[in-house]
Amino acid sequence: MTGRWVGAAEALALGLVNRIEDDPRRAAEDIAAELAARGGGTLARVKAVTAAGGLLDRLHAEHQANRSAWAQVLNPGTR
Repeated sequence: MTGRWVGAAEALALGLVNRIEDDPRRAAEDIAAELAARGGGTLARVKAVTAAGGLLDRLHAEHQANRSAWAQVLNPGTR
């Protein structure tokens, strides 16, 4: 919120990130492979979040995608 840059270790300590990777490209490839393995619904939600307009629109899209994902986890078999 202050606009101050933080390093990876401080970001981890503050809870801004959940891990630090020695090979971020490999980690990104692993995440992409996991998302692809989950099927089209997951990829569609990711695309909807990233395609949203401004920051507020992206936050709303992410919120909606999270709610939808949790609904599927908590109520399997429903959409």
